[in-house]
Amino acid sequence: MDAGFAAKRLIAGLALMAAGIPAGAIEKYVTPEGKVIYSDKAVPGAQSIKKIDTAPSEQTEGPLRRDRPSAGMPPATPGGGAASASDTQLDAALKAIREASDALDAAKIKLEVNREPQENERQGTVSGRSRLKDNYFERIKQLEKGVEDAQERLNEAYRARNNLR
Repeated sequence: MDAGFAAKRLIAGLALMAAGIPAGAIEKYVTPEGKVIYSDKAVPGAQSIKKIDTAPSEQTEGPLRRDRPSAGMPPATPGGGAASASDTQLDAALKAIREASDALDAAKIKLEVNREPQENERQGTVSGRSRLKDNYFERIKQLEKGVEDAQERLNEAYRARNNLR
């Protein structure tokens, strides 16, 4: 099995893993030969460059409201009744923030995992080298748009939460 085929299998496996990322962390490793590997387990002989946490975030951006109970506690209401409509809306907004943040993290990982050119994305040149074809740049542009869309969704979720406060 040649190195190119093995690298493609690794990239394909990581792309599939990124589609349904389990809670935990993925690390970016670089081997002494300069090969980049993403794994949830230590890679012998490779240096860990970056740890990417894929666990859903329970924290939200910005200060917590003082009139709200801590996470996991039911919201307190005067008289011990049901939660008010504004509390329900705020809880929904916080859930939307968590989901948008998770989607952004997944989009960033998908982009990083798929940065390497695929077999059909290189073209030989007269000098014996190769260059990237337009389909590589189109694919990367689509992945970057996915990250931008996820970032905009997160920004919109924060705006909706802030409007409720």
